[in-house]
Amino acid sequence: MVYRRPLLLGIGLTCVALVLLAAAYGSSAAAQHGAGPTALRLSGSRHVASPSTAGPLSTLTSSQLSNCLAVDANIHESEATVFLTWTGTVSAARLKLDINNARPGHSIYLNGTRIGAVPNWTGGSGYCATTGITTTLLLSDPGMVRNGVNTIKITNDADPNDSWSVARGVLEVDGDVQGATYREFGYYSSYPPQSGYQRRGADSGQL
Repeated sequence: MVYRRPLLLGIGLTCVALVLLAAAYGSSAAAQHGAGPTALRLSGSRHVASPSTAGPLSTLTSSQLSNCLAVDANIHESEATVFLTWTGTVSAARLKLDINNARPGHSIYLNGTRIGAVPNWTGGSGYCATTGITTTLLLSDPGMVRNGVNTIKITNDADPNDSWSVARGVLEVDGDVQGATYREFGYYSSYPPQSGYQRRGADSGQL
């Protein structure tokens, strides 16, 4: 009876130590295999993506057409240029035209690529007369707009005998962009007038 209590006490301490060692080993193994709430939280925090910040949306407008576009039974294509320059990223673009006396279906081109056709019958009279009605053609790919000089061409391919014209036209782009300021002005030539040439430049204005 004298030696039983120390013996039982020693056995009890040994069991407690084994339990603590087992718990410590289990926690270490779980951490190595990515288990447990703490490991999951640490793993998840490494894969949180930073939110993207979009730039401000701006709209830029090109210069006006360099001259009137007109086609008829003898002239089936006509082209002119506009100027547009920017820095940044373009996300959308469109061509805006003042179309005079055209039937639907005639093809319209930008920089050699067909971007659409005259959508509806348009009124008007006289070549290169303004109607005050703007027809907008959305570009499926903004990349078709060149940073600089852009060429716009009209045709009468839907009816080779149809006569129609575009008095005014501009390109517009949207996006995180910055551009130049365009100003139109009239001027007089000091040279004597020649047949077929105007002495005065085009009046200023915009769509």
